[in-house]
Amino acid sequence: FCGVTVLGNFFERAGTGIMVGGGRDNTVENNLFVDCNPSIHIDERGKSWASKYFVPNGEWRIFEQLKAVPYQQPPFSTRYPHLATVMEDDPAAAKYNRILRNIHFGKGKWINWLDGLNDKKVEVAGNWTTGDPGFVSPDTKNYRLRPDAPAVKQGFMPLPLVKIGLVRDAYRRTLPAGEEK
Repeated sequence: FCGVTVLGNFFERAGTGIMVGGGRDNTVENNLFVDCNPSIHIDERGKSWASKYFVPNGEWRIFEQLKAVPYQQPPFSTRYPHLATVMEDDPAAAKYNRILRNIHFGKGKWINWLDGLNDKKVEVAGNWTTGDPGFVSPDTKNYRLRPDAPAVKQGFMPLPLVKIGLVRDAYRRTLPAGEEK
């Protein structure tokens, strides 16, 4: 899992909201998690249960497949700058991942760290993880943020929640109770 940005999503009662299964250069930014457990799971599987695959001629053939791609040249080296030196930079390690300006609210754990990862190995900044970040009415599940919301002042960009969710169309003629827009 490398080079992915997860930006501007709303997760409610989703179990694990986002799973970053090892990898590098991933960004989880400006997402809203409500009652997810955990909101984010992040591991370094290349150093734990999947380490047997990070060897020459391993079952996944990662190194051999990498050699088949000109990864040290553009466009790869420009789009993914850390890729050019991956073989000299502990290739099984999860590196350069970022968790920025997200909101975790309600029940559940904020981050499930595995395989020795922590906020010293992953950039974690500007997240709102305890208390009400400034919702209009969390008791009625109105998770829009007030203009003066503390999370907005902290850098979170409000999500267009009125545009997110189920819609009535030719394939879905009715919506569940409480889902009407």
